[in-house]
Amino acid sequence: MLLLNYLGKIGPKTPLMAAATFSVGWNTFACSESLEKPLNWLLFNYYLTTCLQSSVNKHRHMFVKQIDMDHVMKAKSIREFDKRFTSVMFGYRTIDDYYTDASPNRRLNSVGIPVLCLNSVDDVFSPSH
Repeated sequence: MLLLNYLGKIGPKTPLMAAATFSVGWNTFACSESLEKPLNWLLFNYYLTTCLQSSVNKHRHMFVKQIDMDHVMKAKSIREFDKRFTSVMFGYRTIDDYYTDASPNRRLNSVGIPVLCLNSVDDVFSPSH
């Protein structure tokens, strides 16, 4: 997602000649919905959420003035984590604003180099529809 958003923002001015991505969540809203399905929540969402919490908790002292870290540590999904931490940390007004800006599908027409994008049909981060 980061690579595609970068390429979409910089366009043909990138020093890269080509790129490749794997398992990109094209639309952050759809990705989040997919991860919240019961089996996906159990297999992926819960684990990834706890990993994110663990990562930021190691540096908790750096965030306590900006963010309610106790509230972040109670998040039960990536969407809740993003609402409580990521969107706040990066100055987005709402989670919807953050998810809109993070979705690379709206910047693809601006990419100025060839990009190979591979996703599995059953990729939980990129629903097939």
